[in-house]
Amino acid sequence: MKKAMKKRLVKAYEIALPILALLDLLTIITIGLNYFFPHEQSMAIFIFCHASWLIFVLDYFVRLTLTGNKKHFITRHIAEIISIVPITPLVLIAEMISALGIVDAAVNILNAAFIIKFFAYLTRTFVMQRRFIKTNQLHYTAAISLTALVVAAMLFAGFENRSYE
Repeated sequence: MKKAMKKRLVKAYEIALPILALLDLLTIITIGLNYFFPHEQSMAIFIFCHASWLIFVLDYFVRLTLTGNKKHFITRHIAEIISIVPITPLVLIAEMISALGIVDAAVNILNAAFIIKFFAYLTRTFVMQRRFIKTNQLHYTAAISLTALVVAAMLFAGFENRSYE
């Protein structure tokens, strides 16, 4: 009985985490640069982003604790480390730079941070989805499509001086 329960929990974990990673990535794409401005997000999105972030932090540190070769684990999961780094310090730095009157630099910092976080989340989602969907190459198509969509939106926003949304 105990072994069967453990198998069910592992299976639920293997199904739930990739779905959560994909939902988290889609949420980040949807809210765009508002990801850095909690007061511009709906409360449900804010709670979802922070709850999923907490789940991924716990998941990472539990797996790190259980692994035998910690150095190997850390080097193989760089994207996960980047995706769990809190964004609040970046927002504070951008706000301080903006207060000094260098608004363009603050915007560039947030744009760069968003791109780095986006690719970290995309990589994390890609790896989790690949573990879950090993039967076809659909995850490659999804990753390329999402990347093209976000990069095109950011280029359009930059060249047309419009918001990301």
